[in-house]
Amino acid sequence: MRVRELSVFLPCYEEEGNVARTVECAVTVLRERDLDRFEIIVVNDGSRDRTGAIADALAAEYDEVRVAHHVQNQGYGGALRTGFAEAKFPWVFFTDGDGQFDLNEIDGFLAAADEVEVVIGYRLQRADHLGRRVNTWLWGLAVRTLFQLRVRDIDCAFKLLSRHALDEVGPLTASGAVISTELLIGAGLWVPNGGASFELHDFVEMNGSRSEVEDSPSHPPPPPSSAPAADDAMEALLSRELPFSKARQALLAEFERRYVQRVLARHGGNVSQAAAASGLARRYFQILRAKRAR
Repeated sequence: MRVRELSVFLPCYEEEGNVARTVECAVTVLRERDLDRFEIIVVNDGSRDRTGAIADALAAEYDEVRVAHHVQNQGYGGALRTGFAEAKFPWVFFTDGDGQFDLNEIDGFLAAADEVEVVIGYRLQRADHLGRRVNTWLWGLAVRTLFQLRVRDIDCAFKLLSRHALDEVGPLTASGAVISTELLIGAGLWVPNGGASFELHDFVEMNGSRSEVEDSPSHPPPPPSSAPAADDAMEALLSRELPFSKARQALLAEFERRYVQRVLARHGGNVSQAAAASGLARRYFQILRAKRAR
């Protein structure tokens, strides 16, 4: 098995009724797997209940568990960014801290990682109420249409990524629901403009069951003033404040800019080398030069 050392992190917001059960289950499951080392990171996203205190007690009880606290709530995107930053091992897995998924299903993910860099879960059944399922479907349709993402369940919180894939993604900036889209696009799981694919990471999707659990509080959105351009554009699209074509153009431009920045960073800021390595970067530089020449 290629995955020998694994970081697992659990974003938590006001999960005092779930966090102990979820962490203890994770410890049991991972100790039974053929891993050399693992760690479990509880990301307490500014919870106002006893989530943080319970997580600290679990960290004192289990050597493999540690806690990252946010003084103030930073939203789901902030929780994911902290989890990825805190993870120290070559493979990183995350799932939500409410225990809605059966962690035993990680076996298929670990096996699939022998051949690929990214393993993405999708839900066979959802315990959400009808309104949430409809909103999720509409969200997925919008994102797939905008970015041609070739995955079934964009926001499923059951994902395994190699550190190499995460390094390719680079810094994540979205604070809200766009974080999953940014992560998958950064990992190369999209087809730009509906055309030929480029720099696609090998990946596989695995199905996963969802336990029938009571819905827990979702991570509240951050203040609007702190939302980056990608979040603003997506929110404008969903609220119909921007025409579809303009919202799509704005979002694609934002993610294209971030992708080119990563290519430049890999080549030490050398534009010629970046352009030679990536057709998208080459086209980006050509357009930029043309704009400056006007």
